[in-house]
Amino acid sequence: MLGRNIIDSSFRVFLAYPKLILPIFFAWIVFLISLIGSLFLIKWDLSKPGDIIYPLFIYYFFFALLISVACSMLLEMIEQIENKENPSFFKSLKITLSENLNDMIPIIFVWSVLWAGITFVESIFSREKRRTPYSRDEALIYGDTGLQEVDDVTKALEFFNGNFNLSLGAIFFEILKRGLRMMAMMSFCAIAWDNLGYYDAVKKAFRAVHSEFSEFASGFLTTGIVLLFIFLPPFMAFWMWSSGYAEIRLRNVVFLIIYVICALSYAIYMEQLFMAQFYMWYRKWEEIAKKSLEIGREPPAMEDIPVPSILDRFNDLKKNG
Repeated sequence: MLGRNIIDSSFRVFLAYPKLILPIFFAWIVFLISLIGSLFLIKWDLSKPGDIIYPLFIYYFFFALLISVACSMLLEMIEQIENKENPSFFKSLKITLSENLNDMIPIIFVWSVLWAGITFVESIFSREKRRTPYSRDEALIYGDTGLQEVDDVTKALEFFNGNFNLSLGAIFFEILKRGLRMMAMMSFCAIAWDNLGYYDAVKKAFRAVHSEFSEFASGFLTTGIVLLFIFLPPFMAFWMWSSGYAEIRLRNVVFLIIYVICALSYAIYMEQLFMAQFYMWYRKWEEIAKKSLEIGREPPAMEDIPVPSILDRFNDLKKNG
């Protein structure tokens, strides 16, 4: 229901409120510029795998921090829409920094540690199995970035994009990484909308997913398929350039940079919107179940509760009590 319809619902919300994607768009611009700049300017000593642990964590923590702030801003803008207000970029940023970020930091920290750890384990298994060039995350581990000879932005983007690896092992590790990200997104909903601390927010996020896991899995799969399709063009472009089938031109590089930023922005926007609507659905069921128990009735199944919509006329985020 919700998971299968996330493509349509996310697009309709985007058409109605295109500014919702702006926080994530700007976060990706900042991250991409910082990444490319660091690859050119910072000379890491990556001669041994252990030497990369600290810079690897910084890389992931910085990414997670930027995206988390952007996701929190998106959630605050959704709440403004539910309250019949005009969504404000700067008001959402102010609330995120002053009210939400303090409880988000522990989640961001754990997310970054686990993400870096998964990447490290993935690189060890992959390096044992093959000697061919490996992915962007693995290159960060072993230092085989080739950036000492980089003389254009295209190669930095190739490094950022990584190799198109569809092995079972790569898919498994990618599922773990996306699962971490989407659970963090669900926790941010509890922090932004219910003012919960980080511990209670994470607990509520797991309860929500457990209550209707099949729907979560459906949305997880749907957003994953969308990710695969929207990144086919840059993968094809990098393959054609590296294979010599197409000449690298500045205008093509500029277009590809713009496309990658827009694609990444929409991908994260769609994931966060799915988790936001899932949380609103769980929140609505939780309130109905509580009232049912108070009057001695059997609580309805969550699947029997209509899924809330950001575009309907009801305030699904009205504070309980």
